[in-house]
Amino acid sequence: MATLENIRKRGPIIAVVIGLALAAFILGDLLTSGQSLFQSSRNEVANINGNTLTYEEYTYRLNEMIEYYKLRTRQTALDESTSEQIRSSVWEIIVREYSLKENLLSLGIGVSKEELFDMVQGNNVDQSIQQAFTNQETGMFDKNLVMQFLKEMENDKTGQSKAIWVYLENEIKENRFYNKYYTILKKGLYVTKAEAEAEYTERGLIVDLEFATKTYASILDTTIAVSDKELSAYYKEHKKEYKQEESFDLAYVTFDVLPTKEDSNYVYKNIAALYEGLVASKKEDVEKYINLNSDKPYTPTTLKKATITNPKLDSLLFNSNEGFVYGPYTEGASYRLVRLLEKVATPDSVKASHILISIQTNTKERANAIADSLMTELKKKDADFAATAQKHSEDKGSAIKGGDLDWFTEGMMVTEFNDACFNNKVGDMLKVETQFGVHIIKITDQTKPSTKVKVAYLDLNILPSDKTFGDIYTKANKFAGENQTSEKFEKAIVDNKLTKKLAPALTKSTAFIAGLENPRELIRWAYEAEKNSVSTVFDFNDKYVVALLTEKREKGFATPEQVKDKIEIAIRKDKKAEQIINDIKAKNITDVQAAAAFWGTTATPAGNVSFNAYSIVGAGYEPVVIAKAVTLEKDKVVGPIKGSNGVYFFKVTSITPPVIDDKINWDENKKRLTTTLQGRTNYQAFEAIKKAADMTDNRIKFF
Repeated sequence: MATLENIRKRGPIIAVVIGLALAAFILGDLLTSGQSLFQSSRNEVANINGNTLTYEEYTYRLNEMIEYYKLRTRQTALDESTSEQIRSSVWEIIVREYSLKENLLSLGIGVSKEELFDMVQGNNVDQSIQQAFTNQETGMFDKNLVMQFLKEMENDKTGQSKAIWVYLENEIKENRFYNKYYTILKKGLYVTKAEAEAEYTERGLIVDLEFATKTYASILDTTIAVSDKELSAYYKEHKKEYKQEESFDLAYVTFDVLPTKEDSNYVYKNIAALYEGLVASKKEDVEKYINLNSDKPYTPTTLKKATITNPKLDSLLFNSNEGFVYGPYTEGASYRLVRLLEKVATPDSVKASHILISIQTNTKERANAIADSLMTELKKKDADFAATAQKHSEDKGSAIKGGDLDWFTEGMMVTEFNDACFNNKVGDMLKVETQFGVHIIKITDQTKPSTKVKVAYLDLNILPSDKTFGDIYTKANKFAGENQTSEKFEKAIVDNKLTKKLAPALTKSTAFIAGLENPRELIRWAYEAEKNSVSTVFDFNDKYVVALLTEKREKGFATPEQVKDKIEIAIRKDKKAEQIINDIKAKNITDVQAAAAFWGTTATPAGNVSFNAYSIVGAGYEPVVIAKAVTLEKDKVVGPIKGSNGVYFFKVTSITPPVIDDKINWDENKKRLTTTLQGRTNYQAFEAIKKAADMTDNRIKFF
């Protein structure tokens, strides 16, 4: 079972290729033969290169991964963020399979049974298997653990061991299969010596500049007219620049559901009614009383004088007897009662060392057995705690320091660890269980004890009532019903002093909108709605949302209207550049200083400019100026040149050429560049395959 725990621990694997063969062991007969949720094309989640992905197939494979994830993490339910990540992961796997796997199989790429055996139990064991079956004592891969696991797997009636093994086998098999393809691609990528020399020269050539500029921002936009004819002509000439994917923009308002004064009064009355019960509770019954009545679990807290932010409460607690109850008073978004449990004398800080036997790599029983054995050895004369910690502790951060955790204050450690250290004395050695495992703790030092109060809190959250939810919903519904055009929607926002929020460039696969929990229903509505449509009310737990679909873009090329603002900016920039260039040419200016004087600015130095640079200090992003500058001779004046942010006059004031001599190892340079090039292969190859695929994605209709 220790090995099973070790496998569970390997969370990052989930992001790689999931084996997707767990259904027989986890889900059972989830989908019976012949069942169908939709008919014909309505059942089609996607079509990828002629391969139909049905709703049943997608949900089947999705549930496989979800169940495996739950099994590995021991969770019974997943939050929406995790669920969305798993949906995306399954989608990527299916896309790769439908768009690539068949072609690779036709090329003869595959993984044989013998090859799989070799990766699992042979001479070339896969890294995933090595990590899963590492001997905790030696820190090395142990084939015997693999054999032991396989034998025990057949006796595991829960099916968990078999499910995990199927996952591991499929993972390494799929990884090997696709890595063969990517390796073929990588082997075809090579950097020549000429390319290495060119890159070295581009990277090593440094120039310093002196420049003068007249920025486009210095000319008011209102002085530059743009006609419809110019807009149309520019769009036709630059249409290819406005290629776009399918997307849409939303404007929306939120109606936040917040507790009213009546809601607050209601909660206050409820907690006030609990006051006498908390006072009357015996000390041993306080925990039960709080857990039965509080919105937060019983958590005793030890406080030092002057650390309580409420001065009145601080004084009362330290000057009252055990059993004293104070409140109700507000604490954040809750009403609170506080009971004084006891006064204690404990140190403010403790210094301790520990040895951790993790329950992630061991069963709890085995962890306790190891700890007991180590405790027996450590109690012997001349036992070396630091050396034992270095050898056996699984908290590697402190193990290298002999288990030393240095000084810590109360509350910094988990409760069990904290209490052991602050409620015992220097020199004590204790065994304590926490969520991390079994600890052997040695208290090495403590500050002088001081009086503190140990308290418990009973909290009732101040929440909106059903009536408040209903009132806010009615308000949101009224807004939606009365403002069904974009004009009315915008006007009502102003009239009602609401805040308009924007969600631009959404796609049908968008999973998150800031501030809105699980917005898929809203995104699905926007995807199916017409431009300028106003939605009904969407419920987002603590708020209601009404949205306006402000823009909808089809895949292909943006319409002239959609990019009108961008075109106007581009035309104005061109006209400003032309105006600036004509004005300075009319003066026959050929010097940087003269250009600066004419433009009412000063000549500016800029150092360390190279071909690989993205911007010039004092000028910003100027690729045209950079490209020209690194090819110039020293002191040669260039201008006027149209740049990204303005028109320039400049000259190169110094040139530092790259040092090229016999000391340069061109083979190493070629190797570095080749490694960089090949490092992008997996991602870029798959992205290219997805882009080239004939794909219809209908997931938004279902999820």
